[in-house]
Amino acid sequence: MARWTVVLDDDPTGTQGLSDVPVVVDPTHAAFKWALRQSHITYVLTNTRALDPTATRSLLQQIASVATKVAQDAGRTLRFVSRGDSTLRGHFPLEVSTVLDADPSYRPAGCLLVPAFPAAGRLTLDGVHLVRVDGELIPVAESEYARDATFGYSESELTTWAAARVPADWALSAIPSEVFDQGVTAVAATLMAVESFSVVCPSIRDDNDLSVLAQAQVLAEAGGVEFIVQAGPAYPRHLGGFSPPPVVEAVLLRPHGIVAVGSHTTTTTDQLQYARSVHDLVSVELDVAAAVGDRRSAEIDRCIAEIIDALPTSSVLLSTSRERVTGSGAADSLRIANRIASALTEVTRGALKAKPGFIIAKGGITSRDAVAESLGWQAATVVGPLVDQTLPVWKSWRAAPDDPLCVIFPGNVGSVDLLARALDRLAKFTMHVPSSKDTSK
Repeated sequence: MARWTVVLDDDPTGTQGLSDVPVVVDPTHAAFKWALRQSHITYVLTNTRALDPTATRSLLQQIASVATKVAQDAGRTLRFVSRGDSTLRGHFPLEVSTVLDADPSYRPAGCLLVPAFPAAGRLTLDGVHLVRVDGELIPVAESEYARDATFGYSESELTTWAAARVPADWALSAIPSEVFDQGVTAVAATLMAVESFSVVCPSIRDDNDLSVLAQAQVLAEAGGVEFIVQAGPAYPRHLGGFSPPPVVEAVLLRPHGIVAVGSHTTTTTDQLQYARSVHDLVSVELDVAAAVGDRRSAEIDRCIAEIIDALPTSSVLLSTSRERVTGSGAADSLRIANRIASALTEVTRGALKAKPGFIIAKGGITSRDAVAESLGWQAATVVGPLVDQTLPVWKSWRAAPDDPLCVIFPGNVGSVDLLARALDRLAKFTMHVPSSKDTSK
């Protein structure tokens, strides 16, 4: 049977480096059937990084059940990929174990753990996961991502990180670079030699290693050895056989849009400051203390009014105030973060009355909320990257003339000028207003 890869994407930034790929936002049978008709690979927006473990398990059980039924009806073999963060934040191994529990007949030999994202400076060298900060590779546990209020950690060595989280009966193994140097067959042989259920942690130096791993996984599958995958944004593209697409050349009906920023990383803050310095943007700041307190409604209304007033003549930078508001523990911090995110969502949805030409959603949770809650899309198509391979542009699966393009902008990647470059690209898009006699489509 033909294979259908379903990527459970814990936020929308996993679609970086792709084009013409369907994304299920609301996991209904209709959305999955539409997606299966479009491509051999489907991304499913789960948003689990913003959910607690109980909600995560419930949602993934639903998704796995629907995807399995659609695959069976279509005569397809399912391959599941849990797409997580390249800096090790998220519900691992909960997402993997939930998929395994959802279908007793799905019994892979193990889990490939592949967080590497070479284009963004996230590599696994000699078993240690590294991130590039200010041009220098450092162990991921020494980065700001390891201090995440919800998903913080202290391990950089990948098997050690996994061992601290997986069940005791899951084995652990690594694939060193020396095996990759021997080629696809050697890596495939290593995969096929796995005994019991094993978390396999390959060292990944570059995209060539990811390509070799993907070919080896396919070869192992042909030999009857299946793997579920936990990966960063890069590996699913290689597994799906996609080449890096060209940047998008799109059409905007209206020149101004909204840059909605929820991310609080240092990278994002620096990108905001630089974009303000080179672009004439109207800044609207949502006060986070007000958004989680008694002045929430008035603060949301104020922001909406300011954006609607500005959009006819300028793009708007909608951001939250930069101070961090955290709770007494991980669960309380997640609740506060979700309340701030929902306020940003309400502002963006209310500002759609002004018909922006585009929305740049900065941050993974912000991107999901923009697509699912502000825009209300049930499914979408990844058109392609806006800049380099890191900023995917989405359009609605049932696009209407007034629908804006949505640019998915990760909160934790990119040079200081990346947001400014994105705005430059949008400014250069061809302006075209279709008429009833338009034949350009």
